[in-house]
Amino acid sequence: MTDSMPIFVQIVLAVIASSPGAIALILQIKKNKQEALDEKRRADLEQEKVKTSNTSSSVKNANEVTEAALKLVSSLTSRVDEIEKDMVELRTIVATQSDTIKKQDQTIHDLNCMVRKLSQGVRRLIQQLIDNGLEPCWKPEEDTIL
Repeated sequence: MTDSMPIFVQIVLAVIASSPGAIALILQIKKNKQEALDEKRRADLEQEKVKTSNTSSSVKNANEVTEAALKLVSSLTSRVDEIEKDMVELRTIVATQSDTIKKQDQTIHDLNCMVRKLSQGVRRLIQQLIDNGLEPCWKPEEDTIL
């Protein structure tokens, strides 16, 4: 029977006969593609949620670190201010003590000069006693002060 039909009719009949199966196959392929696409979108959304979650977690952690750092910087800044005030007071004390030390050094120098002059005067007086024939009861060589 197929031999008596022209080829064109055979093709049309074949197309018509295969159309419901082809349509079902095409629809199944479309459905599979759509399901795969939907699954990929769900996976992408889930991955985006994870990224967003990680990002928000990172942002939260960064905010916590920033807040802790700001508190630390604030307390350290106030401590530095206190130390600077203490340094001003200490510099004043050091300047006063430096002046006192310089004055005391001058006083010690002056007293040393006075002791040398007194020692020379005592030796001279002792020598005058000896030159006048008197025996002194004390001589500076016996004592280490002069």
